[in-house]
Amino acid sequence: MQKNATLRSKYTFMVRNSNFHSFSLKEFGQRLKSTRTQNGITQDELADRLDISKRTLLEIEAGRSELSLTNLFKVSEELKVSVHFLLGINEGNIVNSFNSIQQEANAQ
Repeated sequence: MQKNATLRSKYTFMVRNSNFHSFSLKEFGQRLKSTRTQNGITQDELADRLDISKRTLLEIEAGRSELSLTNLFKVSEELKVSVHFLLGINEGNIVNSFNSIQQEANAQ
């Protein structure tokens, strides 16, 4: 039981002290637009697939509006990229940090 509590505590610390605070709507929008255009998908097409207006998508790509969590996953599927990529999170750092914490907890 102590192991799980330690692991949970350290994981919470890792998440709270990660680089998530540096998230930028503008950077997200730029990444979304760049990936959309690289995939040859128009704003109209993606907006239709997400069931949002083209204007809303334009606002998201400009960094002036947020995408819902549900649509974040839809975008990830439509553009064939990970949610981590869209959010600008380095997946390797998260996995390595979590594995390190798990190994430390198992050693106790």
